[in-house]
Amino acid sequence: MYLAEEAFLARRQALSMMRHVWRNYETHAFARDELRPVSGKGQDSWGGIGQTLVDALDTLWLMGFREALGHWGLVQVHIGFREISCA
Repeated sequence: MYLAEEAFLARRQALSMMRHVWRNYETHAFARDELRPVSGKGQDSWGGIGQTLVDALDTLWLMGFREALGHWGLVQVHIGFREISCA
């Protein structure tokens, strides 16, 4: 029984942390590549493709944050995959 309670509390804590992180990203850096931890500002350091957003989509889905995925349609308009040349 103790393990089940511990697992429940760990899941609840993980959801709380993800909610906190996602809200900060949405508020300060939405559609930018990353949220800088010290300045709290968004930065495009991975080519401006919204790297954090793209990377987080599966995590948001698996953790049940379906409402956050509603923004994806809006973001598709703003994120463009530019031609990238590799030297």
